Amino acid sequence: MNKQCNPQQLEMVLRIIEEGQHQAEWDAALSQDAIEVMNAEDLDLAIGNEQILNLNERILYTINNSPAVIQLSNRKRILRRIAIAASVLLCSAIGLYFYKINHNKQTQQPNTYTSDIVPGKQGATLTLANGKKIILSHAVNGELAKEAGVVISKTDDGQLVYDIIDNGVESSRINTLSTSNGETYKIRLPDHSEVWLNAASTLKFPTSFSSSKQRKVELIGEGYFEIAKDKSKPFIVKTAEQEVEVLGTHFNINSYLEEASVKTTLIEGSIKISGKSSSRILKPGQQSTFSGKGDILLTDADVDAAIAWKNNQFMFDSENIQVIMRMIARWYNVDIEYVGEISDEKFGGGVSRFDDVSKVLKSLESTNKVHFKIEGKKILVSK
Repeated sequence: MNKQCNPQQLEMVLRIIEEGQHQAEWDAALSQDAIEVMNAEDLDLAIGNEQILNLNERILYTINNSPAVIQLSNRKRILRRIAIAASVLLCSAIGLYFYKINHNKQTQQPNTYTSDIVPGKQGATLTLANGKKIILSHAVNGELAKEAGVVISKTDDGQLVYDIIDNGVESSRINTLSTSNGETYKIRLPDHSEVWLNAASTLKFPTSFSSSKQRKVELIGEGYFEIAKDKSKPFIVKTAEQEVEVLGTHFNINSYLEEASVKTTLIEGSIKISGKSSSRILKPGQQSTFSGKGDILLTDADVDAAIAWKNNQFMFDSENIQVIMRMIARWYNVDIEYVGEISDEKFGGGVSRFDDVSKVLKSLESTNKVHFKIEGKKILVSK
C-alpha cells in the first residue's frame, strides 16, 4: 500500500501467503491492526459510508494497478483475494470502532484488569544421583558439582553444562532437571546435545553416555532437542506413550500428561516415532500426533507455532480455549477457573513470552468470544 515493495519482495510475500507459512503471525497481525484502528483516538468520527467505500476502492485500485503487480500477472487471483481481505478488514475495523464507542457509552465497561500477572523466567531444579537438589536460579555461575568423571557447571548466560573430564569412568548415574510452572531452562548434555525445557517439564538423563550403546533420556512435559551427531549411538527420547529415535537432528516433543496426545514436530533431519504397536518415520516439517491408543498420525506442521516457546514467543494456532488456558497456567503459574458455559471456538494468535498475562487475555477477548477476570493468581474464564 505504501508502494515500498519491489516485484521481488512482493513475489516473496505472495509465496509465503500461498504456502500457508506463518499463519498464526498473519492472524495475529490482522487482529492487532483491527484493535489499533478500534482504539485510535484520532480517527475522524465524521467518516461516513461514502468515504469508507472510497477507501475500499482505493485499496483495490492500488493493489491491482501497481507496477509490481503488472509484472506478476499470474498472481492476480491471490492479489485480488488479499485486496478484498484488506478492504473487509478496514470496513470491519471502522464498523467495530463505532460499535465500541456506542457500546462503551451504554455499558461503561472498559477492557482493563485491576491486577496483572508477570510472565515466567529462567529457572529449574537439578537433582543429582545422590539426591542433592540444586536450585539453579539461586546457584552461582561456575562449577556446581562433580560426578563420576563429569563436571557440572552453570554458564554466565544461565545454561547448565556437563563436561566429561575422564572418559575411562563408567557411569550409570541419573540426574534430573525439572522446571516448575513459570520456569524454563537450557541444558547441554555430556554428548554436547542441547535441550530446552518448557515450563512444568522434567528431563532424566545419565551423567555420561560413554558406557552405553545408546544415548537415552526420559521426558515429561515439553522439550526442544538439538542432537549432536553420533552414528554409533542413536539418541532416544522416551515419554510415557512413545519413543523417538534419532542420530542427529532438531525436533520438539510436547508430552504433557494433561494433554490428550503427544505431539512431536521435526525441524531438521529424520526421526523414528515408536508406539506400543506401530512406528512412523518423520520428515522435516511434519508433526506426529499419538494418543497411545491408536495409530500415529502424521500431518504437515506449523513449525513456527510448535517451537514458538523456545524462541520466547507465546503462540497458539487454531486451539480451543481449554488448551490455551493450560498453556497460560504453565507459563504464568496461575490457576484457571471456568464460569458457566465455555466457548468451543478455535483461537489463533500470540505475544512475546516476556509480556504480562493481560496482553494475551486482551488479544483473546478482542474476538468477543471469551471474557477474563484476574483475581490474585487465579484467572476466571467465561463467555
